Amino acid sequence: MVLIWTKETRRRLDVIFVPESILNDMIETHLERKFPIDTQKTCFVNSDNDLIGIPPENQIIQLLKEILDKNILMGGFDMRMKMPHHWFNNIKCCEFIMTRNGSVPSNDVFECDFIITFFRVEGRAKKSIQEIKKRPWISLSKSDEMEIIKIFKDAEVKNLKEFVFIMEHIHPTAKRAYSKRH
Repeated sequence: MVLIWTKETRRRLDVIFVPESILNDMIETHLERKFPIDTQKTCFVNSDNDLIGIPPENQIIQLLKEILDKNILMGGFDMRMKMPHHWFNNIKCCEFIMTRNGSVPSNDVFECDFIITFFRVEGRAKKSIQEIKKRPWISLSKSDEMEIIKIFKDAEVKNLKEFVFIMEHIHPTAKRAYSKRH
C-alpha cells in the first residue's frame, strides 16, 4: 500500500508517495526500538520515564507531515529536514544499543532532524505508476492508480507544475545536545 500526500504552493504541486512499508520500518526501528542485537540506532523519545518514553505513533506521523509541508522537496539523495521543535517540543531523540536484555539508552537526549531519501519521478501519472511498480516493497491497488490519475488531471486543470517523489527511506538523526541524564 502507498500513502499519497500532496502539497500545493503557488503554482507548484508536490506529490509524495509514502510506501507504507517504509513508514512501518521507521516506526518499528526508531519508535518501537526493534532492531538487531549489537546495533545502535537513534530513536524517538518523550519526557515519560526519565526522557526515554515512547511518543505516540500518530504524533510522529503528524510530525512527518508537518516537515514535508514546510520544506521544498528535491530528490535523489538524503535530505536533512528540520523538525519543528516549537510545535513538537516533547519529542527528542536518544541513541539506543540493542543488547540480549533489550535496548539500553545512552546518557544524551538531543533534538533531532529527519533524514529522508526521495526518488524524483520525471513524469506524470503513468510514469509514477511505473516507478512505484518497480519497487517490490510497494503494493499498488487499482484504486491507488485511479487516485494518482485523478491527482494529475486536477493539477492539469489548475495549471500547476508537478513535482513527484517516492520516499525510499526515513530516519532521525542527531542535531545538537539537549540535556544530560543523571
